[in-house]
Amino acid sequence: MKKLLRLSAIAGMFAVFAFAENYSGRLLDATCIDQGKSKICDPTSTSTHFALNVDGKIYRLDDAGNAKAVEALKNRADRQKDPGLPVNTVTAKVDGAKEGEVLRVDSIEVQ
Repeated sequence: MKKLLRLSAIAGMFAVFAFAENYSGRLLDATCIDQGKSKICDPTSTSTHFALNVDGKIYRLDDAGNAKAVEALKNRADRQKDPGLPVNTVTAKVDGAKEGEVLRVDSIEVQ
């Protein structure tokens, strides 16, 4: 019985990872998009809400994804050399699941 339970638990863990997808695209400031301020909505050091442009389709990041994106932007290698550098165009790789127009982010890597 314990063996069956253990196998079921392991299978369940792998099933969760099977639903995760990879998305790559341009990271954008979602607040800028909402306000329609500019056609170019590159994130700034004060951005707190993000979206990802994947082949012309815009996906918003969930709350956890927004927090992870803020942290990832702070830790970018080129920003560590000179924190005063502008963020400008940022590409990102997101592992997560799509829920409508929102990406539930498991991890994010910015470049």
